[in-house]
Amino acid sequence: MLTGCHRLAAIAAGLLIATVLAGCTSPASGGADVVFAPVNDFSQGEPATTIDVVDIGMIYDLDNTTATTITLRSVRLAFAPRTAHLKWVAAYSPYGPGVGLARGDLLKYCRSTNRPYPLTSVVVGPHGDSNWHIVLEVTFSRPGRYDLHRIKVSYTANGQPGWQYLYVNTTIVVSAAPKNAKPLSQVYATFVEVKAPGAASQSAIGREARDTRSRSIDRAAT
Repeated sequence: MLTGCHRLAAIAAGLLIATVLAGCTSPASGGADVVFAPVNDFSQGEPATTIDVVDIGMIYDLDNTTATTITLRSVRLAFAPRTAHLKWVAAYSPYGPGVGLARGDLLKYCRSTNRPYPLTSVVVGPHGDSNWHIVLEVTFSRPGRYDLHRIKVSYTANGQPGWQYLYVNTTIVVSAAPKNAKPLSQVYATFVEVKAPGAASQSAIGREARDTRSRSIDRAAT
């Protein structure tokens, strides 16, 4: 059994990252002011129940295509059904493991090992990249298939507010929780491996991840 967030491992079913759509650099449909290059060549999925907390991570860097510094203000689900509830959104260190998908309350159980930061910590310089890990915590009040494709990202540029759509391309198949079931008391997650400058690769799926259900992440070739 996993006993802590330092031993987070991937659960068996769900995550698939594969090329599904072309045109990654085209403007996001409906975006008011596109400042970040949209990434749309991936998909991911996870089973869950109606008592689960599902953590959905943006698995790509924010690429600022403008000559202006961009500061994030908020992120919310776009075009999601009312039975999908966004509980919170947080940013995590660029030099730690980035969440792809997780089941369990990341904010509650992993705060000591994965410190959350406010979205305003994410500041992207002109024509720069940000590899802060942005994670949305979502719950579902009814069973069903939830196709969560886009998020609405609000930001400030040159002191002016703006927003655009970005992609999460996540499908969650939700089943009714068994009678008397309790929410998970730990977190089961798939992490995207990243490297800090001059440091060894950091990954939650490492030597301490002993769960035989662990699975690898296949990132689409670009």
